[in-house]
Amino acid sequence: MNDQFENLNTALDSESFEIPVPDTAEIVATKLNTDIEDTLTSDHEYARENLYGLIEKGQTALDDLLQLAKGSQNHRTYEVAATMMKNLADITDKLLLAQKIHNDIDNSNDTVKKVSGPSTVNNSVFIGSTVELQKMLKDLNKE
Repeated sequence: MNDQFENLNTALDSESFEIPVPDTAEIVATKLNTDIEDTLTSDHEYARENLYGLIEKGQTALDDLLQLAKGSQNHRTYEVAATMMKNLADITDKLLLAQKIHNDIDNSNDTVKKVSGPSTVNNSVFIGSTVELQKMLKDLNKE
């Protein structure tokens, strides 16, 4: 195999290898929804799929990076691996935060529906003057 990095490999006393790239030709089709709840749900699902994809790709890259660090024993490689670990932890926190925000919005929508939902109010109203009301109350007291 004709290696274009042969001089670099010789200088660094290392070997080159190919990293398999997973097929990511999957196209996510999104449609615009006029309903806010459907939009919220689809946005949440889309964000979760993206975060899951980033976490999975980051894990694969981290594994490869740790193998490279172990093989080269280079301090810079370990530093990059540590940074990658922190980035993966941050992405995981964002995934949990997205879930919390989605639940909070769902709960607030349920509260709004309960408050503004249909309700039955039965009131008795006296139609007349205050003199008539006093006369009616006096009659009730006599009985």
